[in-house]
Amino acid sequence: MTRSTRTLLFHSLIALVLTLVGAALLVAIFRADLHWYHFVAAWLVAVNLTTFGYYAYDKSQARAQPQGERIPEVVLHGMAVLGGTPGAYLGMVVLRHKTIKPAFRLVFWMTVVFQVLLAAALVYRILYGGA
Repeated sequence: MTRSTRTLLFHSLIALVLTLVGAALLVAIFRADLHWYHFVAAWLVAVNLTTFGYYAYDKSQARAQPQGERIPEVVLHGMAVLGGTPGAYLGMVVLRHKTIKPAFRLVFWMTVVFQVLLAAALVYRILYGGA
């Protein structure tokens, strides 16, 4: 296994664990009469906080060691795909991170468009399809 593959797996697993732990803590804190949408909301809050944290960490790594070990871009995109798009966008705007590379921005905005279309389709199905 190459070093880049190990780095990718490591950061992917850490991001997933942080998100799951954050979601579990939110569910435990707000122990209401839990429905599926409470779990979705807890996941979205946790994944966005984790995504923003990963952008901040990667930005600090870029400043400290320009040629050092960084978060693989596929991990940052993966976090956005899993619901962390607002956290990723906030990381890009607030931290001014990953705003120059056109290829990175293209994949990010394609993810945003896909998620907006998916959300619109779900809302349409709920309102008019009798889901």
